[in-house]
Amino acid sequence: MPFLIFTTYEDAVARNDQAGRHAGLAYHQGTGVTRFVWATDVEDSNEPRAALVIDHRQNLLTNDETAALVDDLPGDWQFHPDP
Repeated sequence: MPFLIFTTYEDAVARNDQAGRHAGLAYHQGTGVTRFVWATDVEDSNEPRAALVIDHRQNLLTNDETAALVDDLPGDWQFHPDP
């Protein structure tokens, strides 16, 4: 599954929000709550990175973003502990 990695959660949310606006999702039309196109995975650390899970709608990505997609989260990704 392709991931687009961001250095901050805020950057990932901003990009996902931009894609939601571009896609005309209900939140951005004032008619519903669907705001984001992709799921977000956030690292468990003091300065968490975030990844958008690009499992569909790749047409909303720029050429640079498409080139930056990775198949796996980075090896040093800090996962949330299992409960």
